[in-house]
Amino acid sequence: DLQERFSELPPEVPATVTMAIAAATWERRPDEGRSLLEALSPEDRARALLLILRAREGERWQEADARHRQSRTWQ
Repeated sequence: DLQERFSELPPEVPATVTMAIAAATWERRPDEGRSLLEALSPEDRARALLLILRAREGERWQEADARHRQSRTWQ
């Protein structure tokens, strides 16, 4: 189980790594991602949620850029 592996990470693993794991898991498996986020401290949980939001915003920018480039090739 992913949550068990997450809880077994050694304390020297940087919080940014655990936040990234939680954020990536949230995208693929929301239920597991939610439980991983709940295992984080409130500060790290907030940072992980920001990672998720930034990733989604980056995807939107890439999609918009691709649409713009495609529309320019048709002109």
